[in-house]
Amino acid sequence: MQPATSSATPAFSNVFETLVAQIVSGHYSSGARLPAERELAQVLGASRATLREALRRLSEWRLVEARRGSGVVVRPQRDWSFNVLPAYLRLGVSGARARQLIVDLMAVRRALTLDLLVAAAARAAAPAGRAAGSLALIDDAWAICQRAWAARDDRQRFLLLDFAVLRRVLEAGDFMPAVWLLNDLGDVYLELAQLVAEATETAPDYLDVYRAVFDAIEAGDIDSARRLLGAYLERTDADLLAALEPLRGEA
Repeated sequence: MQPATSSATPAFSNVFETLVAQIVSGHYSSGARLPAERELAQVLGASRATLREALRRLSEWRLVEARRGSGVVVRPQRDWSFNVLPAYLRLGVSGARARQLIVDLMAVRRALTLDLLVAAAARAAAPAGRAAGSLALIDDAWAICQRAWAARDDRQRFLLLDFAVLRRVLEAGDFMPAVWLLNDLGDVYLELAQLVAEATETAPDYLDVYRAVFDAIEAGDIDSARRLLGAYLERTDADLLAALEPLRGEA
């Protein structure tokens, strides 16, 4: 969803981020009622129009809901949107709990990436996909990999390009619902990746692995493509967790 124009203003950003921080940190816990609009606007030093826009976005993230007779109430964690995760990791948890969330996120990413890869790659390598020129998009995914490798010292650019690789494979399979899902998850994933990006470096066999994956797709050997990429992701995730190991012993 594209934000409203006011969402891009510094005033909106400050109010929204303050409220998100207060909720994920537990200042306003699950079931708590936020102060009345007039009072909250005064506390935050914001206009009521800006506050309403921030509350609207909080509602979109399923952090709060308006209840008749109760005002705006904080929702339970189980109801929150995936969009909340970066802020929750930065402000809501630390130590072993933060580490476990990262472990869980990696598991979700691996499962999602591999399942989507298999579905899209099988379509791209099928006769109909080949006839439609899908393998040209696989070649383009390889070109993106090469650009990502060249930019590996610029972590933000590398992450953006690396994320674009899977997107291009999904396009090759004409798997548009998955592309749209990736669009929604992209900003959150990239923000989270940047939180831990400095902990590790790009694997030295990055290009070798992806070249082998794309060769397998072009040969129609989708099982090998999944196995190769799965082993790579498990290994690089393990390297990242080793770099984050000090979190294991923290409270």
